Amino acid sequence: NEKEKQLKDLTEKWAHEQQKQSENIDSLKREFREREENILNDKDNLEKQLNEAKREQAKLA
Repeated sequence: NEKEKQLKDLTEKWAHEQQKQSENIDSLKREFREREENILNDKDNLEKQLNEAKREQAKLA
């Protein structure tokens, strides 16, 4: 029956779209975590450099 075929096709398309959206979300979450990790690492490194500079400055004072 034509209506059943159309419904089946639409259901399959919808499921496929849902799967793509789910994959996109997972990909974005992964990318966000990586960027967040990089930012936190950069922050740690900058804090270490700042503390080192403060120690050097204290020696000169």
